[in-house]
Amino acid sequence: MSAYQELKRDLFWCVAVYFLLSALFSWLRIGFDETDNHDARERSGLGLHVDQATGCQYLSTAMGGITPRLDATGRHLCGRRP
Repeated sequence: MSAYQELKRDLFWCVAVYFLLSALFSWLRIGFDETDNHDARERSGLGLHVDQATGCQYLSTAMGGITPRLDATGRHLCGRRP
């Protein structure tokens, strides 16, 4: 078997494994958190962070912004109130 055919075969298997793992992660919802739309299987792009001292939750963006996570009434979501 020539080197070109081996390279082509290896590249095919790498791409096949990548797509298989991507489909598996999407189906099992690995990497999703509470901020994502689970019905549409879409990622929100937000990061969920919890302050270990207060239990309060914050949302961050990939660009570096951060904001408190609020409930439906506009109150900050915290595990315990200080």
